[in-house]
Amino acid sequence: GLAGASVWWLPPYSPELNPIEKLWSKVKSWLRRAAGDTLEALTLAAGDAFGAVGPDECANYFRACGYET
Repeated sequence: GLAGASVWWLPPYSPELNPIEKLWSKVKSWLRRAAGDTLEALTLAAGDAFGAVGPDECANYFRACGYET
């Protein structure tokens, strides 16, 4: 089961309506600032970037795209 999760069908090819695009924007910005010159540094920075995004921020991404959470 989904353990209380909801499934939301999102329109394809509409980045302004797709919350994941807001997440990718944040992660890419984080990586530009934090990533070093090695694959290991990039991998660690990616883990930090994704780890810094919490449930409230994810809900904000949905609200910013016009979805009620």
